[in-house]
Amino acid sequence: MKIKYYPILVFVYNRPNLLSNLLFSIKKNKNFNKHKYYFFCDGPKNSKNILEKSKIKKNIFLIKKFNKVKKEILIRDKNYGLASNIIEGVSNVLKKHKACIILEDDLFLHEECLNFINFGLNKFKDDKSIASISGYSYLHDYEQKNYFNWVKIYRHCSWSWGTWDNVWKKINWNIENIHQIKIEKNLKKVKFLKAGKDIPIFLTAQLQKIINSWAVRFNYHCLNKNLLSLVPTHSLVKNDGFGINSTHNINFFNKKKITFKKYLLLNLSKLQDPKLSRKLNKIIQLDHPFNKKLFLRIMLTKFLKNLVR
Repeated sequence: MKIKYYPILVFVYNRPNLLSNLLFSIKKNKNFNKHKYYFFCDGPKNSKNILEKSKIKKNIFLIKKFNKVKKEILIRDKNYGLASNIIEGVSNVLKKHKACIILEDDLFLHEECLNFINFGLNKFKDDKSIASISGYSYLHDYEQKNYFNWVKIYRHCSWSWGTWDNVWKKINWNIENIHQIKIEKNLKKVKFLKAGKDIPIFLTAQLQKIINSWAVRFNYHCLNKNLLSLVPTHSLVKNDGFGINSTHNINFFNKKKITFKKYLLLNLSKLQDPKLSRKLNKIIQLDHPFNKKLFLRIMLTKFLKNLVR
Protein backbone atom coordinates (compact mmCIF):
# COMPACT_ATOMS: atom_id res chain seq x y z
CA MET A 1 0.00 0.00 0.00
CA LYS A 2 1.38 3.36 -1.04
CA ILE A 3 1.23 5.74 1.92
CA LYS A 4 0.00 9.30 1.51
CA TYR A 5 1.04 11.68 4.28
CA TYR A 6 -2.02 13.70 5.20
CA PRO A 7 -1.76 17.20 6.70
CA ILE A 8 -1.63 17.71 10.45
CA LEU A 9 -3.69 20.44 12.08
CA VAL A 10 -2.58 21.82 15.46
CA PHE A 11 -4.99 23.94 17.52
CA VAL A 12 -3.42 26.16 20.16
CA TYR A 13 -4.56 28.81 22.60
CA ASN A 14 -2.59 30.14 25.58
CA ARG A 15 -0.51 27.28 26.99
CA PRO A 16 2.99 27.58 25.50
CA ASN A 17 4.45 25.14 28.03
CA LEU A 18 2.10 22.41 26.79
CA LEU A 19 2.58 23.36 23.15
CA SER A 20 6.33 23.06 23.62
CA ASN A 21 5.87 19.49 24.92
CA LEU A 22 3.59 18.62 22.01
CA LEU A 23 6.04 19.90 19.40
CA PHE A 24 8.84 17.98 21.10
CA SER A 25 6.81 14.76 20.94
CA ILE A 26 5.86 15.37 17.31
CA LYS A 27 9.55 15.53 16.37
CA LYS A 28 10.07 12.14 18.01
CA ASN A 29 7.63 10.63 15.51
CA LYS A 30 9.36 9.15 12.49
CA ASN A 31 8.24 10.66 9.20
CA PHE A 32 6.87 13.71 11.05
CA ASN A 33 8.49 15.98 8.44
CA LYS A 34 6.65 14.30 5.56
CA HIS A 35 3.40 15.95 6.66
CA LYS A 36 2.31 19.52 6.05
CA TYR A 37 1.27 21.37 9.23
CA TYR A 38 -1.50 23.89 9.74
CA PHE A 39 -1.40 25.84 13.01
CA PHE A 40 -4.57 27.57 14.21
CA CYS A 41 -3.77 30.03 17.00
CA ASP A 42 -6.84 31.25 18.86
CA GLY A 43 -6.98 34.89 19.89
CA PRO A 44 -7.29 36.36 23.41
CA LYS A 45 -10.62 36.39 25.24
CA ASN A 46 -9.79 39.79 26.64
CA SER A 47 -7.78 42.16 24.47
CA LYS A 48 -6.61 44.00 27.62
CA ASN A 49 -5.20 40.86 29.27
CA ILE A 50 -1.44 41.35 28.87
CA LEU A 51 -0.52 37.91 30.26
CA GLU A 52 -2.86 36.12 27.88
CA LYS A 53 -1.52 38.04 24.89
CA SER A 54 2.03 37.29 26.00
CA LYS A 55 1.34 33.54 26.11
CA ILE A 56 -0.23 33.62 22.65
CA LYS A 57 2.77 35.53 21.35
CA LYS A 58 5.08 32.87 22.80
CA ASN A 59 3.00 30.19 21.07
CA ILE A 60 3.64 31.85 17.73
CA PHE A 61 7.36 32.07 18.52
CA LEU A 62 7.46 28.32 19.26
CA ILE A 63 5.57 27.49 16.06
CA LYS A 64 7.92 29.56 13.92
CA LYS A 65 10.86 27.70 15.46
CA PHE A 66 9.23 24.39 14.52
CA ASN A 67 11.29 23.89 11.38
CA LYS A 68 12.10 21.22 8.79
CA VAL A 69 8.41 21.02 7.87
CA LYS A 70 6.03 22.76 5.51
CA LYS A 71 3.62 24.82 7.57
CA GLU A 72 0.95 27.49 7.50
CA ILE A 73 0.05 29.61 10.53
CA LEU A 74 -3.35 31.19 11.03
CA ILE A 75 -3.49 33.68 13.90
CA ARG A 76 -7.02 34.51 15.02
CA ASP A 77 -7.54 38.19 15.81
CA LYS A 78 -10.26 37.29 18.33
CA ASN A 79 -11.16 34.34 20.52
CA TYR A 80 -13.07 31.70 18.57
CA GLY A 81 -13.18 29.10 21.31
CA LEU A 82 -12.09 25.51 20.74
CA ALA A 83 -15.28 24.28 19.05
CA SER A 84 -15.50 27.05 16.44
CA ASN A 85 -11.75 27.05 15.87
CA ILE A 86 -11.72 23.31 15.13
CA ILE A 87 -14.91 23.21 13.06
CA GLU A 88 -13.81 26.09 10.84
CA GLY A 89 -10.17 24.99 10.67
CA VAL A 90 -10.85 21.35 9.76
CA SER A 91 -13.57 22.37 7.28
CA ASN A 92 -11.21 24.70 5.41
CA VAL A 93 -8.34 22.21 5.26
CA LEU A 94 -10.61 19.37 4.08
CA LYS A 95 -11.68 21.50 1.14
CA LYS A 96 -8.13 20.99 -0.15
CA HIS A 97 -7.24 17.54 1.23
CA LYS A 98 -8.99 14.15 1.39
CA ALA A 99 -8.11 13.57 5.04
CA CYS A 100 -6.26 15.15 7.94
CA ILE A 101 -4.91 14.53 11.44
CA ILE A 102 -6.02 16.82 14.27
CA LEU A 103 -4.03 17.64 17.42
CA GLU A 104 -4.67 19.99 20.32
CA ASP A 105 -1.93 21.78 22.24
CA ASP A 106 -2.29 19.75 25.46
CA LEU A 107 -1.26 16.40 23.96
CA PHE A 108 1.97 14.43 24.19
CA LEU A 109 2.44 11.79 21.50
CA HIS A 110 4.00 8.36 21.52
CA GLU A 111 6.65 8.08 18.79
CA GLU A 112 4.33 5.85 16.72
CA CYS A 113 1.18 7.96 17.11
CA LEU A 114 1.26 9.87 13.83
CA ASN A 115 2.24 6.81 11.82
CA PHE A 116 -0.63 4.85 13.37
CA ILE A 117 -3.30 7.45 12.58
CA ASN A 118 -1.93 8.19 9.10
CA PHE A 119 -1.69 4.46 8.28
CA GLY A 120 -5.30 4.01 9.34
CA LEU A 121 -6.45 6.95 7.22
CA ASN A 122 -4.77 5.37 4.20
CA LYS A 123 -5.90 1.80 4.82
CA PHE A 124 -9.55 2.53 5.61
CA LYS A 125 -10.21 5.51 3.32
CA ASP A 126 -12.85 3.51 1.40
CA ASP A 127 -14.46 1.89 4.45
CA LYS A 128 -17.83 3.61 4.85
CA SER A 129 -18.37 2.20 8.36
CA ILE A 130 -15.45 4.12 9.96
CA ALA A 131 -15.50 7.87 10.67
CA SER A 132 -12.31 8.41 12.64
CA ILE A 133 -8.92 6.97 13.57
CA SER A 134 -7.69 7.90 17.05
CA GLY A 135 -4.34 7.54 18.82
CA TYR A 136 -6.07 7.41 22.21
CA SER A 137 -7.39 4.16 23.66
CA TYR A 138 -10.23 3.96 26.17
CA LEU A 139 -9.01 0.38 26.68
CA HIS A 140 -5.44 1.25 27.65
CA ASP A 141 -3.90 -1.64 29.61
CA TYR A 142 -7.23 -3.44 29.92
CA GLU A 143 -6.02 -6.77 28.55
CA GLN A 144 -3.22 -8.39 26.57
CA LYS A 145 -0.61 -6.08 28.07
CA ASN A 146 2.14 -7.30 25.76
CA TYR A 147 0.11 -7.26 22.58
CA PHE A 148 -0.74 -4.31 20.35
CA ASN A 149 -3.64 -4.23 17.95
CA TRP A 150 -6.55 -2.02 16.95
CA VAL A 151 -10.28 -2.36 17.49
CA LYS A 152 -13.53 -0.77 16.35
CA ILE A 153 -15.54 1.15 18.94
CA TYR A 154 -18.69 3.29 19.07
CA ARG A 155 -17.22 6.22 21.01
CA HIS A 156 -15.01 8.70 19.17
CA CYS A 157 -12.20 10.60 20.87
CA SER A 158 -10.44 13.88 20.01
CA TRP A 159 -7.07 13.18 21.62
CA SER A 160 -5.03 12.83 18.41
CA TRP A 161 -7.32 11.66 15.67
CA GLY A 162 -7.97 11.77 11.96
CA THR A 163 -10.93 11.79 9.63
CA TRP A 164 -11.82 12.12 5.95
CA ASP A 165 -13.50 14.88 3.98
CA ASN A 166 -16.43 12.67 2.99
CA VAL A 167 -17.24 12.14 6.67
CA TRP A 168 -16.72 15.69 7.88
CA LYS A 169 -18.75 17.47 5.18
CA LYS A 170 -21.91 15.51 6.05
CA ILE A 171 -22.03 16.67 9.69
CA ASN A 172 -24.70 19.15 10.75
CA TRP A 173 -22.91 21.25 13.38
CA ASN A 174 -26.03 23.30 14.15
CA ILE A 175 -27.82 20.57 16.07
CA GLU A 176 -29.56 23.23 18.15
CA ASN A 177 -31.61 23.94 15.03
CA ILE A 178 -33.00 20.41 15.02
CA HIS A 179 -36.41 20.24 16.66
CA GLN A 180 -36.13 19.49 20.39
CA ILE A 181 -38.78 16.75 20.33
CA LYS A 182 -36.94 14.90 17.57
CA ILE A 183 -33.70 15.02 19.55
CA GLU A 184 -35.34 13.76 22.74
CA LYS A 185 -36.94 10.93 20.80
CA ASN A 186 -33.61 9.97 19.24
CA LEU A 187 -31.84 10.05 22.59
CA LYS A 188 -34.06 7.23 23.82
CA LYS A 189 -32.76 4.90 21.14
CA VAL A 190 -30.38 2.22 22.32
CA LYS A 191 -27.70 3.14 19.80
CA PHE A 192 -27.04 6.45 21.55
CA LEU A 193 -26.22 4.63 24.77
CA LYS A 194 -23.80 2.15 23.19
CA ALA A 195 -20.95 4.67 23.42
CA GLY A 196 -21.69 5.61 27.04
CA LYS A 197 -24.63 6.44 29.27
CA ASP A 198 -23.39 10.02 29.47
CA ILE A 199 -23.99 10.75 25.77
CA PRO A 200 -27.65 11.88 26.12
CA ILE A 201 -26.88 14.30 28.96
CA PHE A 202 -23.99 15.85 27.01
CA LEU A 203 -26.25 16.28 23.98
CA THR A 204 -28.90 17.90 26.15
CA ALA A 205 -26.28 20.28 27.56
CA GLN A 206 -25.16 21.11 24.02
CA LEU A 207 -28.73 21.76 22.89
CA GLN A 208 -29.32 24.06 25.84
CA LYS A 209 -26.00 25.85 25.18
CA ILE A 210 -24.61 24.94 28.59
CA ILE A 211 -21.56 23.50 26.85
CA ASN A 212 -20.09 24.16 23.41
CA SER A 213 -18.38 21.00 22.24
CA TRP A 214 -17.61 20.00 18.68
CA ALA A 215 -16.72 16.48 19.93
CA VAL A 216 -20.19 15.91 21.39
CA ARG A 217 -21.73 16.88 18.05
CA PHE A 218 -19.26 14.69 16.15
CA ASN A 219 -20.20 11.71 18.35
CA TYR A 220 -23.90 12.45 17.89
CA HIS A 221 -23.53 12.41 14.09
CA CYS A 222 -21.50 9.18 14.11
CA LEU A 223 -23.86 7.37 16.47
CA ASN A 224 -26.83 8.50 14.41
CA LYS A 225 -25.20 7.18 11.23
CA ASN A 226 -23.73 4.03 12.83
CA LEU A 227 -20.17 5.15 12.12
CA LEU A 228 -17.34 3.63 14.15
CA SER A 229 -13.95 4.77 15.39
CA LEU A 230 -10.75 2.79 15.03
CA VAL A 231 -8.47 2.92 18.10
CA PRO A 232 -5.35 1.15 19.40
CA THR A 233 -5.60 -1.29 22.29
CA HIS A 234 -2.89 0.75 24.05
CA SER A 235 -2.92 4.51 24.00
CA LEU A 236 -0.43 6.35 21.79
CA VAL A 237 -1.14 9.75 23.33
CA LYS A 238 -1.29 11.40 26.75
CA ASN A 239 -3.45 14.37 27.62
CA ASP A 240 -1.90 16.98 29.92
CA GLY A 241 -4.64 19.58 29.59
CA PHE A 242 -6.53 19.03 32.82
CA GLY A 243 -4.76 21.57 34.99
CA ILE A 244 -5.83 25.00 36.16
CA ASN A 245 -5.44 26.43 32.65
CA SER A 246 -7.82 23.96 31.06
CA THR A 247 -10.63 25.70 29.19
CA HIS A 248 -12.45 22.75 27.68
CA ASN A 249 -12.57 19.99 30.27
CA ILE A 250 -16.12 18.66 30.50
CA ASN A 251 -15.06 15.12 31.46
CA PHE A 252 -16.35 13.77 28.14
CA PHE A 253 -13.41 11.46 27.66
CA ASN A 254 -12.90 10.17 31.21
CA LYS A 255 -9.16 10.71 31.27
CA LYS A 256 -6.90 7.88 32.45
CA LYS A 257 -3.29 7.98 33.49
CA ILE A 258 -1.30 6.82 30.49
CA THR A 259 2.11 5.20 30.66
CA PHE A 260 3.68 4.49 27.29
CA LYS A 261 5.02 0.98 26.79
CA LYS A 262 8.50 0.51 25.39
CA TYR A 263 7.42 -2.53 23.41
CA LEU A 264 5.07 -0.42 21.31
CA LEU A 265 7.52 -0.14 18.43
CA LEU A 266 4.83 -1.71 16.32
CA ASN A 267 4.85 -3.07 12.83
CA LEU A 268 1.73 -1.52 11.33
CA SER A 269 1.68 -3.82 8.32
CA LYS A 270 1.25 -6.83 10.64
CA LEU A 271 -1.78 -5.51 12.51
CA GLN A 272 -4.75 -7.86 12.42
CA ASP A 273 -8.05 -6.79 10.89
CA PRO A 274 -9.86 -4.69 13.50
CA LYS A 275 -12.94 -6.23 15.10
CA LEU A 276 -16.03 -4.76 16.71
CA SER A 277 -16.00 -6.45 20.12
CA ARG A 278 -19.20 -6.27 22.20
CA LYS A 279 -17.18 -7.06 25.31
CA LEU A 280 -14.71 -4.20 24.85
CA ASN A 281 -17.42 -1.73 23.87
CA LYS A 282 -19.39 -2.70 26.97
CA ILE A 283 -16.34 -1.82 29.07
CA ILE A 284 -16.20 1.63 27.45
CA GLN A 285 -19.92 2.12 27.98
CA LEU A 286 -19.71 1.25 31.69
CA ASP A 287 -16.67 3.49 32.06
CA HIS A 288 -18.79 6.47 30.98
CA PRO A 289 -21.83 6.51 33.29
CA PHE A 290 -24.58 9.09 33.55
CA ASN A 291 -22.96 12.43 34.42
CA LYS A 292 -24.65 13.62 37.63
CA LYS A 293 -22.69 16.88 37.85
CA LEU A 294 -23.72 17.94 34.37
CA PHE A 295 -27.31 16.90 35.05
CA LEU A 296 -27.40 19.13 38.14
CA ARG A 297 -25.90 21.96 36.12
CA ILE A 298 -28.65 21.59 33.53
CA MET A 299 -31.36 21.56 36.21
CA LEU A 300 -29.87 24.60 37.93
CA THR A 301 -29.74 26.48 34.62
CA LYS A 302 -33.40 25.68 33.97
CA PHE A 303 -34.33 26.79 37.47
CA LEU A 304 -32.53 30.12 37.11
CA LYS A 305 -34.11 30.75 33.71
CA ASN A 306 -37.56 30.16 35.19
CA LEU A 307 -36.81 32.63 37.98
CA VAL A 308 -36.01 35.34 35.45
CA ARG A 309 -39.30 34.83 33.59
